[in-house]
Amino acid sequence: MKGSKHALNWTTLLVAIPVGLAASLVTLAFRGVIELINRVLFSSDNEITVAMHVWPWIFWPLLVGAGGVLAGFFLRYAVSIEQQQTVKTDYLEVINARLDAVPTRTSLFRALSSIASIGSGASIGKEGPMVQLSALCGSVLGRWMPASLNLKNSDVVAMAAAAGLSSVYHAPLASAIFVAEIAFGISALQRLIPLVIASSVAVMTMWSLGFRNALYPLADASFQMDVGSLLVTVAIGLAAGLAGWLLIKLIARSKALFGHIRSLPLRLGAGGLAVGLLALISTDILGNGYEVIVKIMAGDYLLPGLLLL
Repeated sequence: MKGSKHALNWTTLLVAIPVGLAASLVTLAFRGVIELINRVLFSSDNEITVAMHVWPWIFWPLLVGAGGVLAGFFLRYAVSIEQQQTVKTDYLEVINARLDAVPTRTSLFRALSSIASIGSGASIGKEGPMVQLSALCGSVLGRWMPASLNLKNSDVVAMAAAAGLSSVYHAPLASAIFVAEIAFGISALQRLIPLVIASSVAVMTMWSLGFRNALYPLADASFQMDVGSLLVTVAIGLAAGLAGWLLIKLIARSKALFGHIRSLPLRLGAGGLAVGLLALISTDILGNGYEVIVKIMAGDYLLPGLLLL
């Protein structure tokens, strides 16, 4: 192991602990900002699918559309900086050694763009910006660490990204393996171990602060290992794969259509307005879909209702 450039050492393992702690606190701060916006706009701590009913229905498209316009202004500024500096605001660029550090300003402005969209009810999730901000936190910590520790910034960013994912999904092992697979592969086991430690510390931090519940309530579910169940599982896998392919195609088509609107604020505002109009049919279209998934698991939805959403 001494001859390997990725040799495991105690320094790496010890650094993973504060990195995991810091990344979890960053995700909590992001959640806190979203909750604060919900209290200001809706005077409610409920999910956006419920909180939106505080306003008369005629205001729903305007609220989501205004959030999209504001998000577009933040995003336009971030994109202009990226074009000037010819860099991408993506933590994977750092992990793959194409960048020395996660860009600070563009990460923050993209996070503000996400906050404006999420806070106003757009159909996007918190996960992406949370992980990006966690990676930014790891990048800052990596730059502050003394050179004598002989730690690459890319390794610290990978720990922070895994910890951010773990804070969101409460799945430390899956988060560590996910980052390892997309970043540098899991053939080097010694590089996976610090990610697991950082992810575990993040989850334990969340638990100690009261976030102990499972993300989705599946406690009453039971599975039988028989031929019929296996065949159903295979069929579901095939259907899910086809549905995923179809969704990617639809998103690409939608992106091409919205691309005709040159102004980013107007483009995101038009998207927000469209989501707000769809919310008039059902507010379940708002947010990241968490409430819908919980209702599906509780048996509240039938296939026609899901297809409509």
